[in-house]
Amino acid sequence: MIKNTYQKLVKTLLLLFSETAVLFLLLFTALIVFLFTAKMVFIDERLEFDLYVFKLLSGHVNPTYTAIMLFFTQLGSSVVITTGNILLIAYFLFLKKRRWFALKVPAVSLSSLALMLSLKSLFNRPRPLSPLLYQELGLSFPSGHALSAVTFYGLIIYLISISSLTKQTKFFINSLLVFIIFMVGLSRIYLRVHYTSDVIAGFCAGILWLWLAVKILNGIEKFSRRELGG
Repeated sequence: MIKNTYQKLVKTLLLLFSETAVLFLLLFTALIVFLFTAKMVFIDERLEFDLYVFKLLSGHVNPTYTAIMLFFTQLGSSVVITTGNILLIAYFLFLKKRRWFALKVPAVSLSSLALMLSLKSLFNRPRPLSPLLYQELGLSFPSGHALSAVTFYGLIIYLISISSLTKQTKFFINSLLVFIIFMVGLSRIYLRVHYTSDVIAGFCAGILWLWLAVKILNGIEKFSRRELGG
């Protein structure tokens, strides 16, 4: 009995350590990559990588791929992200009766929007001059579509991960969401409305902000339940 309990405790601790190590590595990598990308673009003023990816993708432009990329770029648009957030809020508020989850969704969404606008204003990078189909307004670094895709779909990944679904179902849904996030970013580069460095920076900023926002909100929730009886 004691041996089995000890073995279960060791397995739990090892699993917790491995998950924490992976999370720390992901966050550390995201921070380093964001800083490296910003340095490359704004301090070193090197565009070789961005121009190389444009040239690489230009050889694969055709009507079918363009239609696919337009579909995925819409999945990262403000209309789809806003609609998705409203549906999530309604789901947790009225169907699941989970008040705190209903509060976390707009908190992550609005704070990530503020972060995106602040970073764009700070770096003040113009968009590419030769878009594939249309010129978009606003600034380029970091990609708002990429950042928003990570924080919105990433939040769903987090919610799925802590749900009671089976491991197989979690893996399938989360893999699909990761694919959507990647394709949203790729679509922005394919359509030449963002540089690759914009998208990479958007992904990294989104990962870091999503973790920080969820961490803070979970802390507030625990404090509320313990101290205020929320």
